[in-house]
Amino acid sequence: MNALAPRGAQLERTAARHLGRMPRIIASAQDLEEVLHRLAELVAEAIRADAASIRLGGAGGTEVLHVRRPWGEPSASALPTRLTVPLVLRGRRLGMLTALRARRRPFPQTATALLGAFAGPIAMAVDNARLFDALQDRLADVVRLGEASEAIAALGDIGAVGAQLARQAAHLVSAERGVLLLLDADRAELVAQAPAYGVRPAQVRKLRFPLAEGGESARVLESGRPYIANDIPGDRRDVGRRAFGERSVLMVPLRAAAHPVGVLTVSNKRQGLFTRQDARLLAVFAAQAAVALENAMLYQEAVREREQLKELERLKSQFLSLVSHELRTPVTSIKASAEVLLSTAPAGIPEAHLRLLRNIDRSSDRLSALITDLLDLIRLESGRLELQREYLDVRQVAEEAVSTVRPLADRRNQTIQIDLSADTCPVYGDRRRLEQIALNLLMNGVKFAPLGGTIWLQVRRDADRHVRLTVRDEGPGIPAEEQRRVFEPFYRLDTEETRRTTGTGLGLPIASALTELHGGSLHLESAPGQGSTFSMTLPGATCKS
Repeated sequence: MNALAPRGAQLERTAARHLGRMPRIIASAQDLEEVLHRLAELVAEAIRADAASIRLGGAGGTEVLHVRRPWGEPSASALPTRLTVPLVLRGRRLGMLTALRARRRPFPQTATALLGAFAGPIAMAVDNARLFDALQDRLADVVRLGEASEAIAALGDIGAVGAQLARQAAHLVSAERGVLLLLDADRAELVAQAPAYGVRPAQVRKLRFPLAEGGESARVLESGRPYIANDIPGDRRDVGRRAFGERSVLMVPLRAAAHPVGVLTVSNKRQGLFTRQDARLLAVFAAQAAVALENAMLYQEAVREREQLKELERLKSQFLSLVSHELRTPVTSIKASAEVLLSTAPAGIPEAHLRLLRNIDRSSDRLSALITDLLDLIRLESGRLELQREYLDVRQVAEEAVSTVRPLADRRNQTIQIDLSADTCPVYGDRRRLEQIALNLLMNGVKFAPLGGTIWLQVRRDADRHVRLTVRDEGPGIPAEEQRRVFEPFYRLDTEETRRTTGTGLGLPIASALTELHGGSLHLESAPGQGSTFSMTLPGATCKS
């Protein structure tokens, strides 16, 4: 008894030393299998057994066997002496830890306690390794999910999005095939979108699933729950999928803005069976895919609408150009005829006839001006209007515009106040077009200012050397909500004052477009009952002062 005590104490010291090595061994192992192998080796050395076995699960579970000393029989089951303790963690049995000897010599009593001391840390190491492996799998899933989502996020064309969805979904869960099924325009059936992944185009065209006939695809769409089938060859009910060559299938719904749009289907798992984890992973991808798909649909619709608008704009410009050119010749003829009749009218012609001739002359002028505005608008919108630039002084442009408008203002008993700066810098622009802008702004002020009112015109150079031409009137003013629309072609305020004046609503849009063509901007400040102020700002050229 006394002779065995030193041996037991030595065994305890050896076991304690080996137990101290366990954390380093566990930390340095790459996976669960390596952990089990190294721990079995450690136990065999600590207990001085010929072999050590770690079995996870029941009798058919994974077993790792480390042989410390070889024996004659090839099987561990032939060893006559064994010592076994359970691997238990938090009341849950994970497996068994066994020490084995080739000779019929029992283990010392100390070995039983030592083996039990190893069992707790080994159980914890096994559980941690399993959790680590599961975490690694989840991280790999997240990486694959991120890569798959990134592959579809930047795509705009719905065909490219559909093809990439099918491919990435199949890769995500290691499937051989991927197919995107979308509701048709009538929402009556699910239709496979080409191209699909791993499916021939001829087969894709046959994949149509009417919702009225039910079926798994329709149920997934309606219920919003995934569907897994891992034994299609053994399912006599699913003849269609057997004929299609499918062995297993996983389907998840596609929902955009809480409403169903289709079903994402993958089939034929490359290794093993489709699992609930595969379904959860594919469902997360499908949620992101539905957003990408909806964006692609919206993009496609926007492209289609833009093309329609471009075509309508082209037809409008073509129509206006044709009408304007066709009207110009007869208007010119009418104008010339009216001028001839007025200049050659005999002395005794009735005054009523003269009034009619003057009316024809004025009306032809207005119609000619309208045609000119239409042609200018067409050229501006199509980008075909070219500026004949030169260095000029905006003060001269303002004076010329005032000279043109003053007769009309005089007839309305209106005053035009001019304030021209002495140090205005010149601009580099088209004289005729800048005069057209100033003329439009002044005509606008004369039309809407009251009889006997005042229109102010000012030209100034700003501190940043921009040149500003400002026209202010005492008209009825423009509400804030209408101010942006006055720069739209053919738009006119519907007020009592505007109904009393003539106009087509082209003057301000043309003035704004011409200003922008010069690299400037046209701004409006107005309020009901307080008049309106229009300011044209142009980049100044090199000063000549």
